[in-house]
Amino acid sequence: MKNKELNRSQINSYVKAMLPSIVRGKLESKNNILSLNLKWKNFPRTVMQSNLLLRFFSEGVFEKVEYDAIMSQIKTKAKEGITRFGKKECDYLMEKFELRDNYRKQFEDKNFMYKVKYEYERKIDYITLTKNLDFYFYDEIKISLPYLYTFWILLVNQTFTHKNFNEIMEVTESLIMHVKQLFFTKDMLENILQQTKHFGNPASFFVFYYHFNYFLSLIKTIGDNLSWILNLYLDLHLRHNYIELDGQHFKDAIRKFRHYYNAIYYHKYYANFTKINQFRNVTQHRHTIRSMRVVLNWTGENKILIPKDPDVQISKRLRVVKKMPKNVHVKLAENKNETILTGPHDYTIIRESDLLDYDDPIAFCNAHTDGITGFVENVISRIINDITKKKIGNVSKFYSKVSVASIRLFGEIKLGSYVMIEGHTSSIKQKINELWVDDKKVNNANTGVITIKVDAKARPNDTVYRIPKIDTSTYQSDLFR
Repeated sequence: MKNKELNRSQINSYVKAMLPSIVRGKLESKNNILSLNLKWKNFPRTVMQSNLLLRFFSEGVFEKVEYDAIMSQIKTKAKEGITRFGKKECDYLMEKFELRDNYRKQFEDKNFMYKVKYEYERKIDYITLTKNLDFYFYDEIKISLPYLYTFWILLVNQTFTHKNFNEIMEVTESLIMHVKQLFFTKDMLENILQQTKHFGNPASFFVFYYHFNYFLSLIKTIGDNLSWILNLYLDLHLRHNYIELDGQHFKDAIRKFRHYYNAIYYHKYYANFTKINQFRNVTQHRHTIRSMRVVLNWTGENKILIPKDPDVQISKRLRVVKKMPKNVHVKLAENKNETILTGPHDYTIIRESDLLDYDDPIAFCNAHTDGITGFVENVISRIINDITKKKIGNVSKFYSKVSVASIRLFGEIKLGSYVMIEGHTSSIKQKINELWVDDKKVNNANTGVITIKVDAKARPNDTVYRIPKIDTSTYQSDLFR
């Protein structure tokens, strides 16, 4: 504020009227500029504080804890007072100079990076629970990845022994942390895409791009965590730069562990996992940012879309002359200041037929979240079954026409139990829905010969194990804690 335009005494009186009693305001002048210095007053403002200080002066006894409590109260009130003062000043200036509309246009899409909910509501049947951010996404682990959560419980309770036990526990904790961050980042991206007013604004796109790249990195990191757990659990002795699920050295090392090899390389998400790593490399090193921000040439609408093949989209852009059709009116928020802040983000003009080459961002994120979490569950369940399985029999015969196996039993089995049948080429995991002894249906058996219906081909001498039941309902009751 320039001195010649203001009356200093008027400003002083105005400041005193506005400031709360707990705050001291002082006008200072330097280089023909007036500034307001705000400080909180260090003296008691409540009866409790006065009594505590009186006790100190009269008895000479005053604990540091009590003093800290008084100071904490004073500081809290000072902060509240300064915040109220600043808000009144801001509102006054915005109204006086009619800045509200200008503020809304300039800044309404710029704060998504910081719009984080700290409380989430979870509805279970007819009950609504409110949980903070950390516990809400911790619950997501229990719901979406019950095998991973079970594995964590087995580690915490030290249910099994392993020479790399401590290292396995550390990496599993890292895996859980990164899965929680994946859920959170996906929610943030959905929030950005649903609430952003104008995707032509480079600042709006920058916030999306920032979170989207982190989302891609998390998928890669979760895969790395999983490969480290397997390297430690199977004792592969691989060098750190060879521990990648889609790396040839890791693939060769795990090949001799057939069931783990199948759990990874025959899983339906593995192909998409390798593609997402390639996609991440393109977005971070070859600027696919210019292929994700598009303008629809038939409406002029600005959108964010994910190219199915980014290399193709980039090559197309190099061959297309970037001129808008004369009949298309496009509202872009391009300006010099935004370019300085967020970079020279370009856009691609697409035709309606080009939509087939793109994915919707929310559908893209949902598909990869479901894919990588299912991938993790598939591998971790294999480890849990190894740790907890109990041998209860062997397959003696298999009747292929009716898909029924005859089993020599020497351990307990019940209707509803989960079993795993494994052999040189067999790998079956299923629930026992029907159980026969001497052609009669029974609810349980301990010894002798039983027959069960199986979901795939079993072979004589295959081993039958009983494994724990784990599914999405396993930790349902924990959500109420």
